[in-house]
Amino acid sequence: LIAIAQNFQVPFSEMQDILESMNRLSNQFNVTNNDLLNGLARVGPLAKEVGLSLREINAITGTITGLTGRPGQEAGSSLKSIITSLATPTVQENLKTLFDIDVKDQTGELKDFSDLIGDLAIRFGELSKADRAQLLQIVGKKQQAARLAVVLNNFVLTQANYLRQLQDVNTVEEENER
Repeated sequence: LIAIAQNFQVPFSEMQDILESMNRLSNQFNVTNNDLLNGLARVGPLAKEVGLSLREINAITGTITGLTGRPGQEAGSSLKSIITSLATPTVQENLKTLFDIDVKDQTGELKDFSDLIGDLAIRFGELSKADRAQLLQIVGKKQQAARLAVVLNNFVLTQANYLRQLQDVNTVEEENER
C-alpha cells in the first residue's frame, strides 16, 4: 500500500478511501482485493503515466479478472502490454490508417488512456468481425488479444466498475461491524 500511495502521490490519509472503493468493487463484482492490488503492482507506474487513476486501473483489472477468471497480476500485465502497444508508432499508424482511430490529441501527445480506450471501444463496436480480429491482433498481439476484447466489448461494464468505486459508502466499516 505504501508503494501504491507513493507511486500515485496519494496521501496515506486518503488510502482508506481507496481501500473502501476496492472493497466495494470486490463485493459487487467477481474480483478480490488481492487481485486488484496485484494488478496495480504490475501496471501502476506505467498506467499513471498515461493518465489512469487508481480507480480506473481497478475498474479495468476488475473487468478483465471478473470476466476471464484470470488472476489480477495477469490482468495488470495485460493492461501493461496494451498500453505499451498503443504507444508504438507502428500500432498508432495502423490504427489511424486502417480504422480511422487517432491515438493522439490535437497537440500530438498520446491521449489519456481512459479516453483512448473509450474511442477504441466505440470504434470496435462498429467494425465487422474480420476488422475486429485485425484490430485485436494489431493492438493486443496474440498474447493479449483476448483480454483486450474483454475490455473493448465490456467498456460500459468497466465504466460501471469505476463508478461503483466512487459511491460514497463506508463499506470497510460496514464489513468490520459484521
